[in-house]
Amino acid sequence: MADSRGDFSNEIGQIIEIVGPEDEKIPFISSKGPISYETINSQIFQDELRKQSIRYFQHPQVKKELSDSEKLKAHYTDFYNFDEYYKLTTRKTLDNDGFIAVACGKLEYMFGDMHPIYPEVRKHWLDITKFCLDRGVDGINFRMGNHTRSPEYWEYGFNEPVLQASGGRTDYPTISKINGDAYTLFLREAKQLIKSRGKGLTLHLHAGMLMPDDRGRLSPLPPNFEWQWETWVREIADDLEFRGIYKLRPWNLERVLDTFSAVTREMNKPLYLQSDFHSLPNDEVRLFRKRQEIELLKIIRDWMALFYMKLPILHS
Repeated sequence: MADSRGDFSNEIGQIIEIVGPEDEKIPFISSKGPISYETINSQIFQDELRKQSIRYFQHPQVKKELSDSEKLKAHYTDFYNFDEYYKLTTRKTLDNDGFIAVACGKLEYMFGDMHPIYPEVRKHWLDITKFCLDRGVDGINFRMGNHTRSPEYWEYGFNEPVLQASGGRTDYPTISKINGDAYTLFLREAKQLIKSRGKGLTLHLHAGMLMPDDRGRLSPLPPNFEWQWETWVREIADDLEFRGIYKLRPWNLERVLDTFSAVTREMNKPLYLQSDFHSLPNDEVRLFRKRQEIELLKIIRDWMALFYMKLPILHS
């Protein structure tokens, strides 16, 4: 969108969909730039550790594809490769009949942190959830936090409706509980919607809910919130996903994981460990870190077995 008269907007959750002359939806794959088959084959398809730890690679159809190098290369070349066979003057699409170019619109405004105290905000999030459910997803995974922050980060959460609910009190425990209650209310509303469709609900347990970032950075979580994660584990989520392994020193990470896993084990709910994928310089370091994470899971498993006399449900 170059100005207010733009042809379309891709903001506020309006994900692009391409349609044909009869309003039929046209499938497409977004390209992120040139990449060779040899590179992706050596880094992903033939990486034994990835094959063992990524569930997608365990699927029989995928395993069959990976075992046939010629078929895999042909498949990759037809659908994903924009390097060796790509020229600016050559048409290259899934059906080899033409090309379609799509670009996101110009930002209409700076994104910020919406607040669940407002019914309109909760409805907006529920509408996005419904949008996904309507398209046949297997379940919904909610991640608290985002990549943008309010310019007045320290003031976030002292919204007028919050102050009305607090009776004018501005102490942090009161404000944080009101904010936390509002977010938990949204999750309860979301659970009702998701379960009405017979789908699963996964919630993130972020390291920042228990401990500040050891790197000294501001948390991606909104401030002044009481993160009622124990209530989520006990009453709302089907399973949980841990995020933030890269934010803490090992001894602090173990403290956080021990705390989260104690409650998930008590409720017999899976806790998934989201791997560290940030700023790893090369494949050798990435594999080293992956092995460290697997060993960490074994330590937590053994610790939990000592206290509960049976193994917890932990998945990498």
